[in-house]
Amino acid sequence: KTKFGLDIVCADFGRFDPKNEKYDVISFWDVLEHLTDPHACLEKAVGMLNPGGEIVVGGPNDRNLLRILASCVYHATAGQISKPLQKAYLLEHVAYYTALTIKSLFAKHGFGMQHFFVSSTDLDKYHLTTLEKLMASAVLIAGELLGLQNRMMAVFRARV
Repeated sequence: KTKFGLDIVCADFGRFDPKNEKYDVISFWDVLEHLTDPHACLEKAVGMLNPGGEIVVGGPNDRNLLRILASCVYHATAGQISKPLQKAYLLEHVAYYTALTIKSLFAKHGFGMQHFFVSSTDLDKYHLTTLEKLMASAVLIAGELLGLQNRMMAVFRARV
């Protein structure tokens, strides 16, 4: 609000009552992967956007090297080594998306993807041992080199 002079509303989207107000941008930052019914959320958002409005999404990218390697280790050890996979998949996430699946979700609600890019998680916000942090850093760097980062961001606009 201060830096850019924007009128920003931060709220629990499910409980938020827009009172017939319309918005230019709605952001779902680390939200959609927690929703059991993202369709209801997107339908509500459709009604809240100004013509030409956009929805900005950020969250985990399921097409990432960390998840691929963790899954390989899990399967190669017949499930005996599961800790890396447990770190990759969080119980509070009910869905995981890739560029293709997030694009498909929004297309069902009349949105086209305008921009898509991937990045890597900032490991400093996690409680990892030194060894876990070193291993995760190496995988994230390799993921960057391969274009398989674990975070995704996308911008969608309603098709006209």
